[in-house]
Amino acid sequence: MLGIPYTTAIDMWSFGCILAELFTGFPLFPGESEPEQMAMIFELIGLPPTELLEKATRKKVFFDKHNMPLLVPNSKGKLRTPGSKSLMEGLKCRDEDFVDFLRKCFVWDPEKRMTPENAKKHSWIAQSTKEVNIGDFSRNKRGVFTLITDIDEPENRGKDVKKEESSKLLPHQIRQLVTGNSTRKKVTLNMFDTTTN
Repeated sequence: MLGIPYTTAIDMWSFGCILAELFTGFPLFPGESEPEQMAMIFELIGLPPTELLEKATRKKVFFDKHNMPLLVPNSKGKLRTPGSKSLMEGLKCRDEDFVDFLRKCFVWDPEKRMTPENAKKHSWIAQSTKEVNIGDFSRNKRGVFTLITDIDEPENRGKDVKKEESSKLLPHQIRQLVTGNSTRKKVTLNMFDTTTN
């Protein structure tokens, strides 16, 4: 949006947006226009560094000549203030590792943004090797995820098996999708599988 040359680092920003949407059930930055979408990013992420703005070919769309953001209210009159909400507050999430993972996806400077290699080593992803698989996921036509607890798991035998429908997932459920740590591989998203077929 700023007109900064794209690199593969944009994929990590996009990945963060996908994870946030899996958690909340809604896009993280759903602005009704480019200026409002940028204002939403400023509100949660803060302003980009000046040295990055110097490379931006579309800086004048969002900033004045002193690099101050052009704040425009949306159609409902809401004016967003840069840096006025923490990412944790915006997500309404208390999982510090998950929020830290997303924060590192949303670093303005692509050269300083977390790489896929670093992401695999992040504490939020590393937890997947320590947790018990709690179930599998499918998505219905409405885009709602269903968590299906596997009755064949030893810890579930003799228990009532219930489906939990939600348009959002918990951080540990998202981690299972991302790392492929779910027993039904066909419905998992192993984002860090770099093998090719």
